[in-house]
Amino acid sequence: MEARDEKAVQLPYSQDVFLQLTKDALEHYYDLTHLQNHPFTQKVRRSDDTSKETRGHLLQRDLSRAIDMLDFNQPRASGSSPSRRYNVMRLRYVDQLTIQHIAHELSISERQIYRDLRHSEEDLATILWSWYMEEAAEEEVEPDFDEPAFFEIEQLQTNFQSIDIKRLIFSARSSIEQLMSKRNVEIILDMPQEPVMISTDSFIAKHIFINLMSVAVQKSEGKSVRITVKANENKTVLNLSLFAPSSSSQSLLNDITLALLHRMKWEISQDVCKGSRRNIQLSFGKNMPTVLVIDDFEGLSRLLKRYLAGYQCRVIAATDGISGLALAREIQPNAVILDVMMPDMDGWEVLQRFQNHPDTQHIPVIICSVFNDPELAFALGASSFLSKPVKRDEIVKALHMESVL
Repeated sequence: MEARDEKAVQLPYSQDVFLQLTKDALEHYYDLTHLQNHPFTQKVRRSDDTSKETRGHLLQRDLSRAIDMLDFNQPRASGSSPSRRYNVMRLRYVDQLTIQHIAHELSISERQIYRDLRHSEEDLATILWSWYMEEAAEEEVEPDFDEPAFFEIEQLQTNFQSIDIKRLIFSARSSIEQLMSKRNVEIILDMPQEPVMISTDSFIAKHIFINLMSVAVQKSEGKSVRITVKANENKTVLNLSLFAPSSSSQSLLNDITLALLHRMKWEISQDVCKGSRRNIQLSFGKNMPTVLVIDDFEGLSRLLKRYLAGYQCRVIAATDGISGLALAREIQPNAVILDVMMPDMDGWEVLQRFQNHPDTQHIPVIICSVFNDPELAFALGASSFLSKPVKRDEIVKALHMESVL
């Protein structure tokens, strides 16, 4: 986290004003005198290696970094919409090309360029909003893990699916059989005969179990380790118990395991010591609330994951209306956050298809758009309307109203 050289200043702007300020900064990208007096300079980041730069330079650097994020780690064809919008944004504001030159360069119409610019400016404002308006709130909910390792874990792509937890536990135990043999430790499993289905990422869950079992075997001093799994209608509980007299004051959960647990939204119910007996209890709901984000700007789903980091829910993203509809029918999310400006099928059409299909008409849809038209949204069946750039408290309030959080 970069250090601040002065007290943070609050920017009490509406989303519409913030979007206009974003456009103004972009239009004066190379005018450092103008940027120096821009309101955003109150919140630009300063670190040791930028201590000699003016705040105008720092704002220009933030704009460049945000533009790069529009295309960050997006493996797609250069002609696809997100990649094209990134190219339009960079050619217009960084390379300073005219609309006519961009149209010739990319072989697209001027009308399309204006549409791409509007959408890119909206996406850029969302990124800057998360940096300048929401940073303090984000720091409150982020756990105090080792930052590089935690950052890497946060970048893991998650693929939630329904899976038998017993299968994961058996697989994890087989991965440490040689360690068990070397330490002369047996892992006893006490689990129901029938499958115990949970919704999770099998890759990450398996590695959590491997790490827990490995640490338990190493600390159990030749005694057996017992893992008990119990399930009811609401949640599944895993209890790991071992005899570890010499390590009774040390936690069996290291920072990496804790970070992975946080990533999966699993609850650590217990990590207690009774004499020389250690017990860890993990619980995870079978039906953790799911929020589906349908927006061709993938940065929004990453932002919402940070906004909701302190809540028991998971965020899944779809980058276009067609895949969003298919995913909604498959996973039956508890709520959908839907953008309006999307290629091929816009959000208004997606919303109407949600309302007209029996598998999705019961799912609450929250419109999140730069177009301030809540009356149209409600007329088409939306349950809530949020303006971009979206605020954390607005997202939380909307999801609370739908009983998701």
